[in-house]
Amino acid sequence: DGYVTLKVKSRAVSGLLGWQSTLRWEVKQLQLHTTTGLINNLGIGERWKDDGYLTLSWNDPRAEGLSFTDGVAWMDLKFKKTSSLQRAGIGMTEEKLGTEAFNGNYQSMGVKMEPIELRGNTLTGLMRVYPNPATQYMNVEWKMAGAGAATVRLLDAQGRVVNVQRGEYGMGVQRVTIKRSGAWSVAGTWMVQVEVDGEVRNVPVVMGGEEPRP
Repeated sequence: DGYVTLKVKSRAVSGLLGWQSTLRWEVKQLQLHTTTGLINNLGIGERWKDDGYLTLSWNDPRAEGLSFTDGVAWMDLKFKKTSSLQRAGIGMTEEKLGTEAFNGNYQSMGVKMEPIELRGNTLTGLMRVYPNPATQYMNVEWKMAGAGAATVRLLDAQGRVVNVQRGEYGMGVQRVTIKRSGAWSVAGTWMVQVEVDGEVRNVPVVMGGEEPRP
């Protein structure tokens, strides 16, 4: 749908008293849509979000030092992908709000963020299947933003894969032809699926009642 949601999680940590940092991303490729804090007392600063910065801060209100298990979610970030998105990184920066954390004894703790990289959609534009309804054959067309591998599948009305075609394709509009065989003579609504770089698109196709020719 043109959006991507990232869930920011913590590694296991004990005795955390307070923490702050700044996230940085490329605004020409990603636009911050919404932020959702998932723990109490999480401060989210959006003052510079249009410039690609988001400040984050948290502190233990009881000043006792809290512990978090591995995988605790702190927040959700929802970004809108721009049409120019190719590869965009999201990480921490010392700009705006410095990165630091302290434990219950007010000792400094290290803070780091595993690198995150978002890629643009390799599969672009509209996908179509014709003729639809199909009788003897069908053509599958899709558009790729760059060269890469693609997989075309035909699924019957029960969702079973009955035909697979894999190949390497260049940039632009691609087309493959699927010929029906005697084993695919059941009329009804089937599904054509194209997968490129983990992105999958589906188009229903009506199989006509005419028996395929030998």
